Amino acid sequence: MTNKLVKLALSIAALSPLLFSSIAPANAQASTAKIQKTNAHISTQYHPKNVNATKTMRATTAASKSTKLISYSPQTAPILRLGSRGKAVREIQAFLKTKQLYNGATDGVYSRNTRSAIIAFQKSHNLKADGVVGAKTWSAIVH
Repeated sequence: MTNKLVKLALSIAALSPLLFSSIAPANAQASTAKIQKTNAHISTQYHPKNVNATKTMRATTAASKSTKLISYSPQTAPILRLGSRGKAVREIQAFLKTKQLYNGATDGVYSRNTRSAIIAFQKSHNLKADGVVGAKTWSAIVH
């Protein structure tokens, strides 16, 4: 829809000298310049690169929410540390992948790589960087 509007505006801008030249040539040129300036703004604002960046951002946000971590309550969530195993660890690993902090397997095993990723996450949120997913770290993750 937006691309059609941009094309329509550009077509009008291209035709405007022909439409207005017989009425008032000076005004037509000024109007054409103004329309072209507006079209330049519109075409850069809705440039496909900007649209793709928006789509990427939306996909990343959706991916981070789809890890099901929002179902955890920081007060009742399990405390995770080196050696922990299970569904919560797997979901934390998936979450850390969406944040590009973890590139290991989402196997549900709280390994040294998972711990390092948690420490990076904790540092980025000004939390105590101990590598343990306690109440404060859970709170930062789910909110």
